[in-house]
Amino acid sequence: MIRLAICDLSLQRRSLLAEIPVLALVAVFFMSMTRGASGMPMVLIIVGSWAYALRAAYEDDKSDMWVFLRALPIPPAHIVGARFVSTALVVLLFAVLVSCPLAFVNSPEARSWPWLMGIGIALGLAITGLFQMVYFRFGYRAASSWFRYVFFAFFIPALVPWARLKGNPLAERMAARLVAALTWLAAHPAAAAALAAALILLLYLSAWSYSSRTFARKELT
Repeated sequence: MIRLAICDLSLQRRSLLAEIPVLALVAVFFMSMTRGASGMPMVLIIVGSWAYALRAAYEDDKSDMWVFLRALPIPPAHIVGARFVSTALVVLLFAVLVSCPLAFVNSPEARSWPWLMGIGIALGLAITGLFQMVYFRFGYRAASSWFRYVFFAFFIPALVPWARLKGNPLAERMAARLVAALTWLAAHPAAAAALAAALILLLYLSAWSYSSRTFARKELT
């Protein structure tokens, strides 16, 4: 499986070589900007990871890669596992690439780059893991359409009439519990980081397991 993951990265080297300079230039550009430096690593890791996963799926679909690999004496679980391993390595690569320069920025906000890098890695793994799960089950078109729906879902809170929720007992109880949970997490950063890492790892491994089962049962023509 490790060899397959290395081969997968080799096949996607053009995509990587196209993304890496862009991410590096944007990261360097925002190094001198206090506000940009504090939030940009997370955004770049997420966008770069998603672009890589989408591009890899497109290339697979265009070249009928899965039909070829399934014809070889390779367990389907290894084929799926290689893609999950290679994607995780790319997420980590992008995280190091865009976050390390911020370690040299001498500003209070930029000093939070380790936490922002961790958040970026977590969200990058979550998004790519869910994408791979849909991709191996329903194909490239369904997975790419799924992302559009998720993207527009981020704008749904802007459409909610939040002013009308003020004074609502249920809304106030939910808001109080949310504030209490956030306060506890802020007071226990180590526990919060461990909990987040465990949840993301569980999500990624669950997506990996589901993708392996569905891909093994999938009929390719």
